[in-house]
Amino acid sequence: MGFTQAGLPLGVTFSFLISSPMVDLGSLVLLMSIFGWKIALLYVALGLMIAVAGGTVIERLHLESEVADFIRNGKSVGIVEETPSQRERFKGAFRSVLDTLKKVFPYILAGVAVGAFIHNWIPQGWIEAVLGKNNPLGVALSFLMAVTTLSLPSLVMLKKVVKTRLLFAFVAICVVGIVLVGYFFNAVQTALM
Repeated sequence: MGFTQAGLPLGVTFSFLISSPMVDLGSLVLLMSIFGWKIALLYVALGLMIAVAGGTVIERLHLESEVADFIRNGKSVGIVEETPSQRERFKGAFRSVLDTLKKVFPYILAGVAVGAFIHNWIPQGWIEAVLGKNNPLGVALSFLMAVTTLSLPSLVMLKKVVKTRLLFAFVAICVVGIVLVGYFFNAVQTALM
């Protein structure tokens, strides 16, 4: 929301939205501890490639009109003639947080509830069978990417600020990228391990 209101291109915004959950520090540390540094760094590099490619595709699709009106019509960052006091900045920031929270909180709550239901419903044995040691590496890494990038709570929140066409483009780009990464890791896993 802040990127769009600040006037940054939609492609840059979506590159950030794709890369931030996919290649965060937690993922890097987890992957290094489980698979080693080569796979972890390759995972990060491929995640960043998906983010840049995804942002480029979204930019070329010219979907700026698919951003929610309350964001597109929001105030953009500009030069302020008067410098507000620290207290005025705090009040403004607090109001902004409350406004945003009022708009997205029901969706966050719904997404977390559905996620909790799914978390408790899917048997642990099924997860172990899908991600076990005898399965290809790409499956596990694709699963990791998909869980963080395309989580239901994230998509519910994103739906609050973008229209259906842009959300669909985001999901399609991420799914294609994640599947390709999975196939790539499956193809090179013997060389990496």
